[in-house]
Amino acid sequence: MKKEELIEFINDSYPIAITFDTSFLQKENYNFKTGSIYNLTNLKKYDIKFILHDIVYEESKKHIHEKISTALKDIKKLSNSIDYLDIERAIPYIGKVSKRMIKCTDKYAENILERFVKDFNIEKISCYYDNIVKLGESAVPVLESMYKNDKLSGVNAYLSALIVQDITGCNLNERYNLDWSTAEEFYNLWQDNNCQFK
Repeated sequence: MKKEELIEFINDSYPIAITFDTSFLQKENYNFKTGSIYNLTNLKKYDIKFILHDIVYEESKKHIHEKISTALKDIKKLSNSIDYLDIERAIPYIGKVSKRMIKCTDKYAENILERFVKDFNIEKISCYYDNIVKLGESAVPVLESMYKNDKLSGVNAYLSALIVQDITGCNLNERYNLDWSTAEEFYNLWQDNNCQFK
């Protein structure tokens, strides 16, 4: 839909809501301050709801966390090079910035998303994600069993992997430098690295 068509659609007083999906946010590189995502703030003057499903929220949080981890590793390498080459005096800010950023926690990805939710006044739609996470460790073997017995597939299987990671705090990328993009990859890595609860 072109910009003019969208404005005409809105002006015709149709009830409207805009929802974000993972592929759109990924394509925009999770850049909430400029570009296509930011341009949507122009629609705030209309009676439009912005909606974010909790599945998209959790997927996005994982992707942003991976980007942060990669950036921090690069900064750490740069910081090590600076120490080795003794050029920190020539570029005094790099050492300070790198040391501060390396202290960033897993919460940083969530903070970025929460700012986005707040700035856009987004309504988060929750299904069952939070409820399962609240069950705690007792949910993990159940999810593992359901996955192994092919009772979970597609988005539900992927979501179960995110839930297991959230409950246990075992972030495979951060702890073992292992990346995964499918439920199958997650559960294989999860098992290979003995992360599962006994």
